Amino acid sequence: MTKSFIPGGGRLAMLAGFLLLALVPSALGQEAPISDRVRLGMDRIVFSRAAYLAALEQVVNPPSIVGTTNQISATWTNGQLVLALTGPYTPTTYTTNGVLYGAGAGAILATAQAPANSVLWGNAGAPSFTTSPTITTASFAGTSTGQVTSTTYAFSGDVLALGTAAQPDKLLVQLNSNTVYKVSYAASAFYGLARANGSFGSATALASGNVIGTLFFAGHDSSDITTTRGYVRGVAGEAWTSGVNGTYLAFGTTSSGSATVAERWRIGMNGGLSNTGAEPTTTGIKLKAGSGTAGTGPVEYTSGTIETTARAGLYEYDGNHRVTNVALLRMPLGGTLFDSYADVTVGGAEADIFTNTLLANTFNSNGDKVLASYGGNFVTVGTELTELRVKFAGTTIWDSTGVAPSTGTTSWAVSAEIIRVSSTVIRYNVRLNTTGASGYVYNTVGELTGLTLSGTNILKVTGLSSGVGSGSGDIVGKMVYVEFKGAA
Repeated sequence: MTKSFIPGGGRLAMLAGFLLLALVPSALGQEAPISDRVRLGMDRIVFSRAAYLAALEQVVNPPSIVGTTNQISATWTNGQLVLALTGPYTPTTYTTNGVLYGAGAGAILATAQAPANSVLWGNAGAPSFTTSPTITTASFAGTSTGQVTSTTYAFSGDVLALGTAAQPDKLLVQLNSNTVYKVSYAASAFYGLARANGSFGSATALASGNVIGTLFFAGHDSSDITTTRGYVRGVAGEAWTSGVNGTYLAFGTTSSGSATVAERWRIGMNGGLSNTGAEPTTTGIKLKAGSGTAGTGPVEYTSGTIETTARAGLYEYDGNHRVTNVALLRMPLGGTLFDSYADVTVGGAEADIFTNTLLANTFNSNGDKVLASYGGNFVTVGTELTELRVKFAGTTIWDSTGVAPSTGTTSWAVSAEIIRVSSTVIRYNVRLNTTGASGYVYNTVGELTGLTLSGTNILKVTGLSSGVGSGSGDIVGKMVYVEFKGAA
């Protein structure tokens, strides 16, 4: 007859049996002597006593999980799981304010205390603190507008450098001096702003007037940082399509005593410069009109010393506005080349009253003109004869002939007009106006050939006197001016 061994009564035996079924299924069905068999429940399950006791022991006190050095052990004690660290650990003491890290089997180490403004750094070795970290990022693909690949970031003092391993200093940020600059090797440095309308993945073209990008300036006004008070702005000047991308640059500032920024200058789509607030209608410069208020005139020059050597196209101001033409002829506005109001006296033998040397290429183009105006007095005490002559390039182009003016002082005026016909020919018109005498040649029109107008040429008025009472002082030059008029 089978003997029952059911610790704690039938219910506990049944529970143990069920647990045994779950935990030790291999105990079922084992053959054992009849005296060593155990019946569970309604004589339905029979197995050996040894197997039953072994299964019950695992339920009450399962085996412990014991770790090796520097691991965690798990131990069952009276039905409870107890966790514990298994030592020993080295070292037994650690740096104050250090950070612990693993150092292989059986060792946990600590870093040194961190210096000020440092970060914990690891580069495939023991971690440490540094104030000059270097990070190399993995490459990743960008969009059609750019790509970032293997970039190195490094600190050196107060400078943050961004670049690649081959070129470590491509973008520098100098923290203490508030400076950012880019260094490029064997190529121009580049910084860009770009815009698309629409949304990411569904971009659309720019419309006319769209601001592409802005470099703006702001500052603290004693209460807070202001909004934009100055800017450089790129703007789409027309609706963009493929191959049609008109763009202008606008420059904005804030007026003195104001807090409102406004566009002041614009470099237009075709290169013109304007301060009208609109697209320039020229590839040159277009200026807004003055308002009549002081300081609103379109252009104001500062008086200064003009250049020693004239240059074609130069515009200068030394108290007079001066321009230089293509022939390097420098003249004030209005074209005056020479003027004088000093008294010059002559008499007797022929002598120069006024002499002016015209620069090479004064007559640069057909139609270029020189206009000369002379004035003075005849002073006679007897019956002397006075005579005036106008000469160009050594040739007399007009002679008044000798005439005896009235005794005393009378006036004379001579005007000469010279115009280029070709590089070797000029035509002239000389007129005399005087009082108290008759018989002079009052007007002469003529042509002079065989000239070299590309060189310098002298234009002069001379005077002479003869007869009873003639001598120095018979003719006095009082004033002259010579002006240039370009071809129409």
